[in-house]
Amino acid sequence: MEIKTTTTYTFDLVKEFSVFNIFRIKYYKLIKWIFAMLAVVGLVACVVSAVNYNNYNYFAIEFMIVFVFYFLYWVLPKKAYALAQDLEVNFVFTDDLFFTSSNRPGGRIDSEYSYDQIYILYNTPKYMYLFLNKSQSYIIDKSNIDEKTLNNLEEALISKISDKSYKNWK
Repeated sequence: MEIKTTTTYTFDLVKEFSVFNIFRIKYYKLIKWIFAMLAVVGLVACVVSAVNYNNYNYFAIEFMIVFVFYFLYWVLPKKAYALAQDLEVNFVFTDDLFFTSSNRPGGRIDSEYSYDQIYILYNTPKYMYLFLNKSQSYIIDKSNIDEKTLNNLEEALISKISDKSYKNWK
């Protein structure tokens, strides 16, 4: 088996990964929406309280809520994207190892990993997030892979890593 694919790190890809990484728990989509709804309710409550009680200290709380959302959804992804701006990572998956290569401003980086080195693999509808440890990961863009090859890759990865290391987030 030899499967090749390439992922280009765009701002949208990095933003989606950043949000996923913040809410990387079992029900992350539900938690993300609950968090957003609580923030909206909190904003409305702050505005109503400020208007009804003429206490404009609530606007400071409202500002903090808006700032947290702005930070989580724009600032963190922009900082992450600045590090990986339009980075193109090439992957080659073989029977025993997988290889990555990328061209960074400091030069080309080639890496070789065994499947035992995979800490956890999150399989989402659009991407596979392959974590080598808690802080180092690769993003595999599924849109660059035809369906048959993608199925072969998913089956190969599932067979090579432990059940604890595979999370299906469909």
